[in-house]
Amino acid sequence: MPPLAIIALLDGSPGHEKQTRAVVKALGTRTPIAVTPETVDRRGRAIAANWLRYGLALLSSPLSALLSSLSPGRARGREGRVDLIVGTGSRTHAALLHRKQRHPEARTVCCMMPDLPFALGLDLCLVPAHDEPPARRNIFTTIGPPCGVEELREHDPGRALLLIGGLDAKSHYWDSERLARRVREILAGSPHLTWTVSTSPRTPDETADKLAYIAGSLPNVSLFRAAETPPGWIERQYAVNGQVWVTADSVSMVYEALTAGCRVVVLPVAWKQRDNKFQRSIDLLVARKLAREYRDGEPAVRLDSREGGAALREADRCAAEILRRWWPERLEI
Repeated sequence: MPPLAIIALLDGSPGHEKQTRAVVKALGTRTPIAVTPETVDRRGRAIAANWLRYGLALLSSPLSALLSSLSPGRARGREGRVDLIVGTGSRTHAALLHRKQRHPEARTVCCMMPDLPFALGLDLCLVPAHDEPPARRNIFTTIGPPCGVEELREHDPGRALLLIGGLDAKSHYWDSERLARRVREILAGSPHLTWTVSTSPRTPDETADKLAYIAGSLPNVSLFRAAETPPGWIERQYAVNGQVWVTADSVSMVYEALTAGCRVVVLPVAWKQRDNKFQRSIDLLVARKLAREYRDGEPAVRLDSREGGAALREADRCAAEILRRWWPERLEI
């Protein structure tokens, strides 16, 4: 059986590219694949050109065919076979549909809920439940975004990871003093655990300094600033720590930790709007007993085993759905 020919559209956003790569990687565990990564130009002129090309194609304008003929190597039939085109992020939407015009035999998959008219033009949208997607044939609902983190089953129940987010003017208020008090309460209340605390690039220096002082005062705590951690460090921490505590603004790390098979506790933040997709996502996880939300004043809980069932495998579920729809024979490989 020939490999599934995939174009992976990458927009330069680490979070978006992680989702695209996760789905592609999961497909590769089920069937042979051949992947061609393509970078989507983020400049305004290039984005406008993608919109123009797609609009012209929709109108079936003769001018569209003329433009394609003037693009060396891009005219239909000059490129190799493409089976699947995958992308994440609004910058990839027009590019997905433009490439669909060049490869009409290919299927297009987007790892999010795109705006109209893109949502109607794509073959499949992989949409987290917290986005409250409509019921449509081309929408597949997930618990959270697909993650490429592996469950390595090396977790030590005596080790815990605490991940600190930071500033985001659009979504929440940040209170370094209150967070520091909460962190001290958690760490000091669980001396039986070996703690690794990590900041993020969004963590203010004031917060990081307070955390460093707390870590220096407790023998069971080590602090790592984001700038000190090499690529792959966080994935290794997911693999070896039995539990992960995450501030609610770092929701992508919540799903990464769950995918790695860790038990997860979410530290609340002060949202500017209570009804937002981040809190809806956390509420969904809590309702399904996949995570717990920490409340001030609670005693630190000894977490020796994980709540809920097996690790999340949303990337694998997405890959299985893609194959089930269009290449069911590859599910049997």
